Amino acid sequence: MKLKSYHVTDFKNVDDSNVIDVDPAVTCFVGKNEAGKTALLQALYRFNPIIPESFDEIKEYPRKGLLQYQRAVEAGKEKSAKVITATFNLEDNDVEAIASEFGNCIKPEQDLTVSLHYDGTRTVSLQVDESNWVQHYIENIELSEATLLKVKSAKNLGALVKILGDCEDDALAVSSLAELKPIEERSLIIEIWSKVLKARIPQIFLFDDYRVMKGSAPLNAITGSLDKGVNTLEDLLALAGVTPAELQDNTNYEHHKAKLEAIANEITDDVFHYWKQNSSLEVMFDVHRAPGNQPGEFHIRIKNNKHRVTVPFDERSRGFVWFFSFLATFKKLSEDHDQLIILLDEPGLNLHASAQADLLNFIEDILAPKHQVLYTTHSPFMIDAHRLERVRTVEDVDSQGVKVSSECLSVDSNTVFPLQAAMGYSLAQTLFLGPNCLLVEGPSDLLYLQIMSNILESDGREPLSDKWVITPVGGADKLATFATLIGANQLNACVLMDVSQKDKQRVGNLIKNNFLNKKQVVQLNDFVESPEADIEDLFEQGEYMSLVRLAYPALAKKIKDNKLGKQPRIIKRIETCFADCKIGQRFNHFAPSRVALTELGTSIELHDETKDRFEAVFKKLNSLIV
Repeated sequence: MKLKSYHVTDFKNVDDSNVIDVDPAVTCFVGKNEAGKTALLQALYRFNPIIPESFDEIKEYPRKGLLQYQRAVEAGKEKSAKVITATFNLEDNDVEAIASEFGNCIKPEQDLTVSLHYDGTRTVSLQVDESNWVQHYIENIELSEATLLKVKSAKNLGALVKILGDCEDDALAVSSLAELKPIEERSLIIEIWSKVLKARIPQIFLFDDYRVMKGSAPLNAITGSLDKGVNTLEDLLALAGVTPAELQDNTNYEHHKAKLEAIANEITDDVFHYWKQNSSLEVMFDVHRAPGNQPGEFHIRIKNNKHRVTVPFDERSRGFVWFFSFLATFKKLSEDHDQLIILLDEPGLNLHASAQADLLNFIEDILAPKHQVLYTTHSPFMIDAHRLERVRTVEDVDSQGVKVSSECLSVDSNTVFPLQAAMGYSLAQTLFLGPNCLLVEGPSDLLYLQIMSNILESDGREPLSDKWVITPVGGADKLATFATLIGANQLNACVLMDVSQKDKQRVGNLIKNNFLNKKQVVQLNDFVESPEADIEDLFEQGEYMSLVRLAYPALAKKIKDNKLGKQPRIIKRIETCFADCKIGQRFNHFAPSRVALTELGTSIELHDETKDRFEAVFKKLNSLIV
């Protein structure tokens, strides 16, 4: 059976949460600190906890209405307040279990709704076909023929009880009536709940910071400890199949040591399948023997094989301690339970962003296939931007208390910030739409490459391969950032680089810092007879000047070739012309590229030398495709 939704009322800062739809696999609660995320998990946990834990009306009923509520209960005007209502979707095996006991009285894909009150009472709602149940009941009891003819007309439990009550002379009917009266008093629904469904409700486990494992504890203080961190330690020993009392026994040390090493190796392998931050670590368990009859102490140590040193478990990074503790606890739970609802309060809070991605993978690959998982976060790296339908936003709204919504982008900007960050990060990760990414400085480079590729292809020459995804980065100063993003995605990146003295230094830094290698940098000055070059220098000067004059028709007569500067790059020569001719505005080198869309190859004919240069660039770039 799967949790379909739940609804929290009158609990801590939650007056009315709204009905919270729960994903069949993973549900993520996002909200600010103190928004009420933890309260939502705590209320659900108490519904059916692995370790029994009840609600405390005095501590947990909202204080603003506590006295008024207590007076109403004492006066008999109100019953114990409802804290949580959970709706479960019955699966085929649940329906079959009911059918074996009560007949086909429940339709497939039926919902079961159960409410839990502060005093521990529950109310159960379920659609039951009583006529089918009556038929099943009659077929499985002994009655006289006369009574049997009468009860066949019964369509529900009440009618059946009334008919049997009128058959006082039939001992079998009297016996059946005695059996049915208590069922009628508490209802058939409660009977189905008590005998079948109650035991099938998934148990709920909450893992928070309080359950993070202790690195050591006296052997005589582990069993039955009230410290949740020590309880986790006890779970670990249970996985190894040893008890603290057995470890205290010196006579069988080698036997117990072998068990501890075996489980240490098993958990180490499991942890480092998902923990990618440092694969040189190894988990070690040991027992410190106290002199005389003094109790020993159990220790967990972490060995760093790179530095060949061991340190106490508590002294490792907080993120690793959390990850290891949860995995050890989950392994024990998975041995004892086939199906759970697992609640994680701020999981991975101390994990690096990439380690949080590892944790998400663990949840998706290991937990979600068997167990429903609900977790809280305010980290963008704990949000799967490809599954935003799993996100529920949590806000503490003035005068309304905590509210939960599945409309994840229609709430307070601070609440939705982690979602925006997650989506932005996802966009950065998927911005490059293919495995081969060609970085250029600006949009004009992109236009010239596309225009010239089309012209060369129509001439039967080699165009730029369509396997390249051309990405303008907005300037040479942004190349390092984009190269880093691409490297993180393990894509093939190539930079088509304008070359000036400043740009050469930037390229050198990219190569020196291993963002790119030399083969991935194509410098435009290699295709012209000049130490410096932009993409515009691949054109003949007359061709490019025609584009400039068409881009600035009102200034065309003022833009004279004999006023061009002596710089190696034509862009700089034209900027000098604009300044010396007192044109009154700065040259925008994007403007000619817009004109090129319609004029290159038509009103402006291209020389073969220009086509040769562009073709040489394309051949070089195409040779770098993987």
